[in-house]
Amino acid sequence: MAKTCSNGCRYGVFSKGLCKSCWNRQYGKPIKKNKDAKPLKRTSLKKATKPINKFSKKRQEQLNKYYALREKFLKERNLCELKVDNKCTVEATEVHHEIGKENELLLAVEFWKAGCRNCHQTITEKSKEAIENGQSRSRHKIRE
Repeated sequence: MAKTCSNGCRYGVFSKGLCKSCWNRQYGKPIKKNKDAKPLKRTSLKKATKPINKFSKKRQEQLNKYYALREKFLKERNLCELKVDNKCTVEATEVHHEIGKENELLLAVEFWKAGCRNCHQTITEKSKEAIENGQSRSRHKIRE
């Protein structure tokens, strides 16, 4: 059973054996009751937050253009141009960006190659070998 106020109140103990109102009378500032005061409205603690955009507006515009160009590119070149080992499935489903996808390079079709998933994944995982074989280019040397 919970302890009750030592002043004889029926309320539970807050501090020093007293309930909150008795403690305030004895140690704290007196509680002023305002009869005209309206009860406070309870608001939820969670604020409605706007999610952070995954892409800037400029990048989103670039991506929208890219998706249209990519679809057209893969319709025109439906065979894999990468041909890595014996893993090639022949049908091109992805675009390999020889130099990368940064800024204006995303839309630079002259640096694109059509490839199947297997070949593209192999080139991406073994980028050093792909540069040596001429299937990719270093994005650092293009700036020089």
